[in-house]
Amino acid sequence: MRLDCTTCGACCVGLQVTLSPADEARLSADEVLSLTEVDAEGRVRSMKQVTPEGDCIALRRQGERFVCAIYERRPDACREFEESSRRCLQLREVRGL
Repeated sequence: MRLDCTTCGACCVGLQVTLSPADEARLSADEVLSLTEVDAEGRVRSMKQVTPEGDCIALRRQGERFVCAIYERRPDACREFEESSRRCLQLREVRGL
């Protein structure tokens, strides 16, 4: 059974997503600056987490739905995450879904 990711958002909460150079190339320079943060050494960029729970800055809640504001340009780590995978089901369980 495939799950509907837009009813969940569990994979976009509490996980650090580090950007590769290819990820940054897909985003505009303004998006890189507004959506990411650098590590303590000022080198590695990752997606900002904007709530105490760690919501990804690109996660948008629309009523009962969860959507990614940069879906077409999302990082490779997000592209590789498989819905209904073991990790998906674990994250859903952690969040009581």
